Amino acid sequence: MLSSFQAQINNSVFVSEQGFIALQEQLNKTQARYLEVCEQRRIAHELSGDGWHDNPEFNRQQQMEAFLNGEVKRLVQTLERARIFTVQEHARPLDKVWLGSVVELEVTQCLTGNTHHEIWEIVGHGESNAELKKLAYDVPLARAMLTLQVDDCSDEFVLRGEEVFISVVKLYASRQQAGLGE
Repeated sequence: MLSSFQAQINNSVFVSEQGFIALQEQLNKTQARYLEVCEQRRIAHELSGDGWHDNPEFNRQQQMEAFLNGEVKRLVQTLERARIFTVQEHARPLDKVWLGSVVELEVTQCLTGNTHHEIWEIVGHGESNAELKKLAYDVPLARAMLTLQVDDCSDEFVLRGEEVFISVVKLYASRQQAGLGE
């Protein structure tokens, strides 16, 4: 039986307002590209035979059309499941790692025992940005730390090709407090 946390994560796609807008823009661009490809396929069909041996361009456009159709469906489903969350600076989750948390963690390599510290902000689906130290909640590292509290450890998992486990060192009330800027 799934916990309420797992059910919530599995049934929803959490995004910020900016992430929701970006998903909508991506859908609009993909739909426009799909319509262009449909027209190109129609023209290729009219110019020559419709078989792959007679008209490889028709076949290529047909494959691209099928791919883009799948992308449109995936984006529509993602938007239907999207739940917008907001984060107030200086009022981030401090009891456990969750959406909006700024977390310092210790990463320990299982094979060598070597450790290092990393600080990440947990953000919405598709909003990862390594330069800004933002990590989408649904990537493996973030999934391993979700719901952990300070001094909790994760199970072992593979990160960057190495088997590791992580420990939550500290949760910060703001990005500035963690030294990440705004």
